[in-house]
Amino acid sequence: MRGHELAKINPLSLPRKPPYCTVRAAQRPLLLSPEQYGFTAADLDRVYDTRVPGMQGFLSPDSPPRSLRELVRRLNETYCGSLGVEYMHISDTSVCNFIRQKLETERQYQFSRESRRKILTRIARSQLFENFCASKFATTRRFGLDGCETLIVGMKAITKRAALEGVESVVIGMAHRGRLNVLVNVLHKPMQQMLSEFQGVSGFGSSEWGNTGDVKYHLGVEFDLFDTDSQRSMHMCILPNPSHLEAVDPLVLGLSRAQQYFRKDKERSLVLPIIIHGDASLAGQGVVYETLQMCALPNYTVGGAIHLVVNNQIGFTTNPIDSGSGKYCTDIAKAVDAPIIHVNADDPEAVTFACELALEFRQKFKHDVFIDIVGYRRFGHNELDMPKFTQPLTYTLIARKKPALELYAEKLIREYQYAPQWTHLVTPDHPSPPRVTALAEIVSACPWCYAASSLLEETNPSLVGCTEQRPALSVLPSLSSRVRLSTLRDLGRRIFTIPEGFVAHPTISRIFKQRLAAVEGSEEEPSLDFGAAENLAYASLLSDGFHSAQGKNESLAAYFLCVFAFKVRLAGQDAQRGTFSHRHAVLSDQAVEAQHCIFDSLKDLRLPHKIAVCNSLLSEYAALGFEFGYSMEHPDTLSIWEAQFGDFSNGAQIITDQFIASAEVKWNRQNGLVLLLPHGYDGQGPEHSSARIERFLQLCDDREDVIHEENWELSRSSVIQQHNIQFCIDTSAGGLEDGKGLSRAACDSFSTFALLSASFLDDPACLLASASSLSRAEARLGSCLNPCCVVVPTVPSNTFHVLRRQVHRAFRKPLVVFSPKRMLRMRQAMSSLMDIMEGTRFRR
Repeated sequence: MRGHELAKINPLSLPRKPPYCTVRAAQRPLLLSPEQYGFTAADLDRVYDTRVPGMQGFLSPDSPPRSLRELVRRLNETYCGSLGVEYMHISDTSVCNFIRQKLETERQYQFSRESRRKILTRIARSQLFENFCASKFATTRRFGLDGCETLIVGMKAITKRAALEGVESVVIGMAHRGRLNVLVNVLHKPMQQMLSEFQGVSGFGSSEWGNTGDVKYHLGVEFDLFDTDSQRSMHMCILPNPSHLEAVDPLVLGLSRAQQYFRKDKERSLVLPIIIHGDASLAGQGVVYETLQMCALPNYTVGGAIHLVVNNQIGFTTNPIDSGSGKYCTDIAKAVDAPIIHVNADDPEAVTFACELALEFRQKFKHDVFIDIVGYRRFGHNELDMPKFTQPLTYTLIARKKPALELYAEKLIREYQYAPQWTHLVTPDHPSPPRVTALAEIVSACPWCYAASSLLEETNPSLVGCTEQRPALSVLPSLSSRVRLSTLRDLGRRIFTIPEGFVAHPTISRIFKQRLAAVEGSEEEPSLDFGAAENLAYASLLSDGFHSAQGKNESLAAYFLCVFAFKVRLAGQDAQRGTFSHRHAVLSDQAVEAQHCIFDSLKDLRLPHKIAVCNSLLSEYAALGFEFGYSMEHPDTLSIWEAQFGDFSNGAQIITDQFIASAEVKWNRQNGLVLLLPHGYDGQGPEHSSARIERFLQLCDDREDVIHEENWELSRSSVIQQHNIQFCIDTSAGGLEDGKGLSRAACDSFSTFALLSASFLDDPACLLASASSLSRAEARLGSCLNPCCVVVPTVPSNTFHVLRRQVHRAFRKPLVVFSPKRMLRMRQAMSSLMDIMEGTRFRR
């Protein structure tokens, strides 16, 4: 139960006192001797029966009686060696028994001679890569893995075993520490490409589009890798990540969930998410807790993730005493009953065993598991830093310490009594060139083959992908997003008819009768409210191709459904009902505990995709990150995140700034995520009024189709980052007084400055009064030239069209919708079926 506190998991053997540990970890010394529990020396050879019904391991009913001396020895080997395990906080006895069964064996885990050779090979590759980069690019920041090279050993153990167990895809998220090593030695990114990036050639820049690219230790990669051991391919990707260390965590889960959907992985065993943390960020950043809380939520679970902690025992220059209040940086895992394995980074066999055990646990119980790889940071925060400024004694100790490769090679030489082929790699005084030659030989001997993969182009060749960039004007024609009138009526009857026997709330029954009358009545009558138009948009996207397939032969009908149908996911804190009781996509029975999703009425059409309308946990940061990750997987997905109030989106500002506004310009990753942000002053105070249009406009201060010379340094082939978000005002007559709307010129001349108090945009009268002043604003916000849209719909028809247009376009760009509040049921702001039927489109 407390053996982990005595385990030899710290390769530096630092004293257990501040500042080398937290205050709680140093509170009192721990004694676990037999004498403490009343035993004497005479009892050590006495045999005891430790069998307990229903238990596993040393307490198993099948376990033979043992002497106390033998029990103490095996308990020390199991729980006080290079592994320290925390699992007694877990309430599920089957989980505890599983861990006991794997750990409390007759003999400690052992690896064959061939397995040890592979482990040595992997740690050699890891260290040689760092040594090569250090000698060849001595003045370049790489945030190396020096001191925790066995992360590569653990990652390889997981991926190789995953391939053998039938895993089809591995999704990895991590910060910059060790990222280059993981890219080369786990995902096998070509060395030529990696070395080119060290020399400043990334392939992300473009003189036509002005993409900035990003530093090499932020970039991701995606490959289909063929494993020679299992003779099968496995898709592997590592997501790009900004310097916000844990920001990628929810994206990993979102992307994994989407992959599980499209792979029909209902058991959640084919897609494996892996998140690599740092010790300080794991303990200090709140998005970790938000992400962990998703692990068992029906609409968010991915069947567990494997969490690997690169524990450097320092955060930048901050000692453990100042970086956390718990005993370990992994204490947060106890909140969700996840097992924790602490392991000494200097013992690659223990790391391998821990990682294989973690994979087996995850695949069996579909739950999160943490592996705390306790190492050190041989250099400073980066290779140009001087760590002795702040940790002089620790780094004096580190300077004298042998690396893990040398320690393990010496161990094998002692055990096997011969010098293997790696001896020359661990000799300290060996000249440098042979080491570099060895690196090239090791990398070329990699047993994996790689092939670049891009799901964006594979799934829909008509999309304009990052590999085929065209001028903006050539890919932004006007797009009709209309639907046939007969289709609208059919879909409306289905989704707005409450099933017989279902007891809906009287108010909801009245609303649905009105919506049903709207779709069955005259197409010229403006009786569609915002909720009706939005739900019709979702239903039409789900069934796109179905009505076109009617009357066709079976094969042609299947083609229409596969090509034109879309997956829809809408998530938010009140998404099912809608914050303002306007959507009512999921109804609750007033008599019994039952729910009805209005889109279930489409099941008999046997559509290829479904809609998921999810009430999220009370989170913005992780919730928005999850949806961004979900939308990354497949271009035929309309992924939507709705804020409870638009103001609350600032809780996810990091996702907005670092991913939504800049993912394509930094990483060439298109994304079609939609943000619904309720906006408007409606007497609810400053906290529930403005969705801060001005902040989004500050992210879009350049026209996307123009390269401004003041931002473009041709001699250096670089460009200062330009932010590309378009602002579109809805100027259709239905939402404005007297049927008048803003001119196209006024819409095209909005400026950031004129919109610093943009909350008036929800008020049509104020909008008209301000048209003349806005038309004089000095701005460069084009009408449809920029790749990301910010729209303020004032009529339901434009909400309908902008949602459909989002996935029917030949490219994917984020969409920010400042949705109305008091206009949701305003008669003057309603639309007719004629506004969304054939021949119509989004109107400015």
